[in-house]
Amino acid sequence: MRTIDSEARRRVLADAVWRLIRQGGLEAASVRAVAAETGLSTGSVRHFFATQDELHVFAMEELLRRMTARVEDTLSADAAAGPTGPACARDRVRAALLDLLPTTAESAADFHAHLQFIVKAVIHRPLEPTARRVHEELQRFYERCLDYLVLTGAARADLDPTAAAGELAVVMDGLVLRRLTAPELLGVERMFDVLDGHLRGLAPREAS
Repeated sequence: MRTIDSEARRRVLADAVWRLIRQGGLEAASVRAVAAETGLSTGSVRHFFATQDELHVFAMEELLRRMTARVEDTLSADAAAGPTGPACARDRVRAALLDLLPTTAESAADFHAHLQFIVKAVIHRPLEPTARRVHEELQRFYERCLDYLVLTGAARADLDPTAAAGELAVVMDGLVLRRLTAPELLGVERMFDVLDGHLRGLAPREAS
């Protein structure tokens, strides 16, 4: 029962952390603010997060967990329906990748917090391992996407998934950064077009 209570409490804290971040940015999620948001004592919150750094790391890990679960669900949708053709595979990967772009006000708030965390991690070493792990997890996800495209014939058979995943990461990071910092220069539909163009460029020559 104690484990269940602990897990439930962490979910309550996670929701509170993200409400505060969406309202005021990463720095708004302090231990005291989370305590006030949840109606818990500061001591209760510190039982889970002794410092603001620990709280911010938790927020980023929770964001990664939620994003990963969402895109994995999208990528594996209808997996039991039988063989997947190139067009269907590309659509499935496209849908999964769109979950990693700021296409709505809510997702833009999440990505703003992610960007703040990455920037802070450059100069604040306690956050650096988590920032690196986020990039590594995304790289693995992109490699899985590329493997899937090659396997289904939606990408060239001679494609190097690791190198191609690195290029895809650059495209995705560029779209996120431009959309967050200059949304007037990159609308949502244009983001779709850029991503679609990149995926088409991976296709076998005769199918491009």
